[in-house]
Amino acid sequence: MKILTVDVGTGTQDIFLYDSNLDIENGFKLILPSPTMMVYRKIQSATTRQTAICLTGGIMGGGPSSWAVDAHLRAGLKVFATPQAAQTINDDLEAVKQLGVIIVSDDEAGRLPDNVEKVKFSDFDFPAIEAVFNRFGVSLNKLAAVAVAEAIERFSGLPPVIKRPNDILLNNCKVAGLLNEIHSETDRIHFVILGIGVNLNMEKERLPKEIRAMATSLKMAAGKAVSRKEFLSCLLETLEQWYTLFLREGGTPVLAAWRERARIKGKPVKVTSFGETLLGRAVDVDAEGRLILETEKGERKRIVAGDIEYKKERQ
Repeated sequence: MKILTVDVGTGTQDIFLYDSNLDIENGFKLILPSPTMMVYRKIQSATTRQTAICLTGGIMGGGPSSWAVDAHLRAGLKVFATPQAAQTINDDLEAVKQLGVIIVSDDEAGRLPDNVEKVKFSDFDFPAIEAVFNRFGVSLNKLAAVAVAEAIERFSGLPPVIKRPNDILLNNCKVAGLLNEIHSETDRIHFVILGIGVNLNMEKERLPKEIRAMATSLKMAAGKAVSRKEFLSCLLETLEQWYTLFLREGGTPVLAAWRERARIKGKPVKVTSFGETLLGRAVDVDAEGRLILETEKGERKRIVAGDIEYKKERQ
């Protein structure tokens, strides 16, 4: 089960994607401008360009959006609005008219000249949030996974496997996990924080009993203690090398390395995504990082997000 939680404030909206198949600390978090702040910026841009605007959509939280409308009117520019959008400014449409806003029907709004910029009011824009997750949540996550896996192999000589979405395995046991936090807008990234956790010197008896069969550490796998400083140096060096390559050549070499280390192609898998459980075979991973799954019914689906469990081959 997945639950998208959104806390909308005046300046920002804090977003957390809860996935019942993941530990809660592995959920994705975003901090984006609030819908009213994005509307404010759009209207402010129209004011600068001396462009008339038409407000459409529904009632949304006021504040910045209403301030921008007021500034647009004071600049002597026209503001059209459909009745529901106008109620963002004031529930009393007569009071809105007195401010200088021209109330129009939805049909009339659609017939306004092309040089009248449409501004849609909405407190929740799921497609925009989904686009941010889809567009920015994959490539950099794969970059970090490839870099961590390579660092583990360089440092220990052991061949790790990447398990989608954000685990690194040694001998089929989890040795590392990744968590990215993105601060972005719908069309740009301000910064990404890579959260990387690697079990270095954990001993088996110190692990909780319920996860001893599923977790490991470099010390347990390699049979010797690991220097934290030396491993960190190796990891940072590897991250820098892959990030430099990513900036120079884009995501293609990252995805190729991820495919090689994930070793998922052709494997029977169980996928849990957005409350749906699918059984099938992994065909490949496309250029956008989506898993191409061939279900037991022969259908092909592209999986954007979800937990993947590798299944044993049927005899």
